[in-house]
Amino acid sequence: MLRPNESKVVWKPFLFAGLFFLLTLISGAVVVFCYKYSAHAMLSFLALVAVTAAYALFDTDVHKMIGSFALYFPLVVPFLVAYARVAPLMDMALMQGLAMLFIMAAVSTAGLIDNVLLSGSTLVELLRLSKKFLKKRWFRYFLSLLSITVFTLGVTSLALFLPLYALIVPFTVVVCALAVPMLANVYEDRKEIFTLATVGLNPTCLQGLFLVEAVIIGFVGGGVGYASGLLISILASLPLTMVELSTGWITTVILASLSAAVVASIYPSLKASMVATPSLLKRWWHEAPPLAGWPPVWTVKIPVKLREDNVDSFIDFFLDYARTLEGLRPGSIERAEDAQLTSQTVDGEEVRRLRFKYIFNEGSTPMITTQNELRVSKSPRSKEYAVSFTVKVVTHVGVLNLYQPLERIVSTHRRLAIEWSEISRALGR
Repeated sequence: MLRPNESKVVWKPFLFAGLFFLLTLISGAVVVFCYKYSAHAMLSFLALVAVTAAYALFDTDVHKMIGSFALYFPLVVPFLVAYARVAPLMDMALMQGLAMLFIMAAVSTAGLIDNVLLSGSTLVELLRLSKKFLKKRWFRYFLSLLSITVFTLGVTSLALFLPLYALIVPFTVVVCALAVPMLANVYEDRKEIFTLATVGLNPTCLQGLFLVEAVIIGFVGGGVGYASGLLISILASLPLTMVELSTGWITTVILASLSAAVVASIYPSLKASMVATPSLLKRWWHEAPPLAGWPPVWTVKIPVKLREDNVDSFIDFFLDYARTLEGLRPGSIERAEDAQLTSQTVDGEEVRRLRFKYIFNEGSTPMITTQNELRVSKSPRSKEYAVSFTVKVVTHVGVLNLYQPLERIVSTHRRLAIEWSEISRALGR
């Protein structure tokens, strides 16, 4: 008789074979559908572009649905007009009805996947974080989207009249035009990137964050550029062929735009992943005492030398940091609440405490709330102050490994102590 583990081993090859057969069957059905019903497949492609753009722009389900329909009509009208010119016997009423059917199906499927099937998954969280970054730098990303749209517009309307090597120059130009703002975003968002690492996002996830942004820009830009190219061809009375209205051509156009966006994001995404990669100098926390209790509490020593003449400067430096986080509005990637500075003397020992609540990614996941305390103390027999930092988890949602975010929070405050030391040394304190 087979043991339970042995039965799993026996059935595993059959499971993989069944999944492979199912994927092959679905892929074959999609290829046949795109080949035999090219116009219908084109409508579904444009519906996916509209839904992707709406989900990147809006937050609520109602706005996503309305935005999908509002963005779909400008995309589908040029295609229907162009297709009517090439295939005059096409039933326009039927095609318009199918267009409505496809956008309704795309909206329903996207809502089901977002709210039910992939709720809480890493991919969905990367998409939501990408949306936040896209909205934060909306003008810069709008220019990137415009660049990729102009590129795919030219590919749609002129590529059939130009040799293939003529597209190398515009492809290179659009890659550079996309890479420069993406790299600028990495340098400007270093603090946000480090904060994301604080709650457990590893370098691979950070790299994926920028790649997801690039895929969104490339996919939406490819679809908008294709529709704009058809519109330009109609207005300029350029000759249209069935090739330009086939599923293979829009796939080629979108693949070209995706390739340009992904190639442009490779170096910036690698740069972003290296921002939060721990170096050997940051491995000091492994010598710290382990976590205690539940919810976890962690207290570590901050390696900094404080004297009577510079202790006030040190505490004010951390207080300014907490006040800055307090000034951020609710819903920000990170913020702080209830920053309080107290001072007391117990049995001759002077103790100063800075307490504040730290909140990351409020209203989304992964989210973590901690109670932080910076403790500066000096005994009567000592000339220097001892500094320790305590972080206690209050709430957490979607954080798989609590040790990693606590490690990052402590590392952030150690880095602040190092920055203060460098500033004090430069000022001669």
